[in-house]
Amino acid sequence: MAAPTVPYFGKDVDRLARLTIAYKALSESGPFLEDWPPTVATPAMFKQRIDVYQSAFQDAIHYDRRAIAVRIAACDDAGTTWQKIVNYACATEQDNIDLLERMGVTTTKSRRTGSANAATELHAPDLSVVNLDQKGGIRGSCSRERRRHTVEVQATEVDPRIDEGWYHKAIFGDCTKMDMYGFQSGKEYSFRCRIIGRDNTMGPWSHTITLMVT
Repeated sequence: MAAPTVPYFGKDVDRLARLTIAYKALSESGPFLEDWPPTVATPAMFKQRIDVYQSAFQDAIHYDRRAIAVRIAACDDAGTTWQKIVNYACATEQDNIDLLERMGVTTTKSRRTGSANAATELHAPDLSVVNLDQKGGIRGSCSRERRRHTVEVQATEVDPRIDEGWYHKAIFGDCTKMDMYGFQSGKEYSFRCRIIGRDNTMGPWSHTITLMVT
């Protein structure tokens, strides 16, 4: 099967969300991970490059030229790694179409059957956020969604009207209990989330919630 091109476009936050979903699907792929070839970056290396991109993106928020150059290089590195993994998945004798779709990559077969499995229109989630008893921890929830969708949560420590300040925090399959940690106690954060469809389609953002983390 000819390898499709990975959907690596949009803003940094969109790319990071797609990369995170792709890694999650890859890490849960079981037999596909056996006998991994030495010429292809391992899932652990893929995760490491995503983390480097995430860190470089946050460092470049203040428009430092050197940090921006590092972010661009890290973005390219993560995207290239994802594409090489997809190329490998298409070159094996296994039928990896389901894996590719869970990674957010559209194949020829999935396009042909797309009309029979039309995606449901995505809407803005009903996000709520509260503090946890553990210091620096919060819990987000979208009760209406239950377990039907993957949800991405983003956070910002600056004015939420500044789009560049938002960064990817986590991806959840069960959005009724989205626990997140590592926030600075006594500091104000803003949060938002969105649904991500099976084909990596991004839904609209929820309303923004601003909270003083305890």
